[in-house]
Amino acid sequence: MDKGYVGLLSAEIMRRGVLHIETEIHWHDELDVLLAAECRPPDGDETPPGQASTERAGQRPGNDLN
Repeated sequence: MDKGYVGLLSAEIMRRGVLHIETEIHWHDELDVLLAAECRPPDGDETPPGQASTERAGQRPGNDLN
């Protein structure tokens, strides 16, 4: 192999890796949008999801064993 030359197979293996990374990044971007929409409080409610129900019941958030 000449110095500075990448063969067809090596170039395609590198291209495959780039495609995988681009797909992974795209998936993470979509997930970020979905999670942001899921965590947004309903109109007029400034309390984060899950916090109001546990505070009213006198429980600490994340303590579902009681």
